Amino acid sequence: MPPSQPHSTATVTNAAAPMLRQPVSGPRAWTRATLREQDYLIGLPDACQEELLQALAALRQAPVALTQLDADAHALPQCRALMAQVKAVLDEGVMFAVLDRLDLQRMSADDARAAYWLLCSLMSQPVAQRYNGEMIFEVLDRKVPVVPGSGVRPTVSNVDMTFHSDSSYHTPQPDYIALLCLGTPASGGVSRVASLYTAHNAMLAQHPDKLERLYQPFWYDRYREHAEGECGIVQYPMLSFDGARLNSRVALPEIAAGYVLKGESIDAEGHAAIDALKGVFAQNEISTEFSMQRGQIQFVNNRQALHSRTDFVDSPDGQHRRHLVRLWLRNEGGRGFMG
Repeated sequence: MPPSQPHSTATVTNAAAPMLRQPVSGPRAWTRATLREQDYLIGLPDACQEELLQALAALRQAPVALTQLDADAHALPQCRALMAQVKAVLDEGVMFAVLDRLDLQRMSADDARAAYWLLCSLMSQPVAQRYNGEMIFEVLDRKVPVVPGSGVRPTVSNVDMTFHSDSSYHTPQPDYIALLCLGTPASGGVSRVASLYTAHNAMLAQHPDKLERLYQPFWYDRYREHAEGECGIVQYPMLSFDGARLNSRVALPEIAAGYVLKGESIDAEGHAAIDALKGVFAQNEISTEFSMQRGQIQFVNNRQALHSRTDFVDSPDGQHRRHLVRLWLRNEGGRGFMG
């Protein structure tokens, strides 16, 4: 049975929403041809490694729960400067970065999580990723089916994930996504990143008649991340523009599931706009791809960049298993899921 109509607080109208109608140029509108490795790959200097190892040694003497770690309690000047560099790339550069890398030969997996938390905290505030307050998400193939309304996210499967923004079904969205690599699969699992501006430029050039529909509301599955009794679907536009920057709520599986739960088909204009967007995503020149290595940390501007991954296979013996640790980071509001 489809759910009842959502409460008014779960519906976002978009009357006369402003649109970005001109192509964007500059670093934010990069393509595969213009992107250079040095635009996003940032080395983790030895001085930063030593600061982190000293902080970890201090934590062994006076342990603190991971989510209670306070970066300001440790002398981390080199790490602080490094994370300011990362943030500048995310905000004003190509909008994603790969930090290369934590020395996992000198750190346990728990040590790496602590070092990762400290680094991220120097840039922004880690926040809850679920309504129950869970702040650290282990990205693993848990071999569970992804069914609309079940609350199971594609993140915990090994399926190909199309370009998306995290938490598109929720306000407030995280500003940044961070992913620490602790394990790699036997095959597949290639990370892909695209600029929202580049995809928007392509839509503007190739499908200008389809673009406006993306600025109008779609139904989203909320993955059961809400208070008991609230509706499990919500409406948002996929794109919005504040006069200076675009904002993405691109999440095609969540939209498809939202309409299943609503008991409706996507309108013809919406279906055509989504097909056009899928066609843009299929164009290799709008994105880049790379395989994460153990100890590397990927950062993505969740509002203006899109990320995805190819499907993957873990080895049967567990020796090669894709394992990422995800944090959501947000500059404003409280640490809880509702902000």
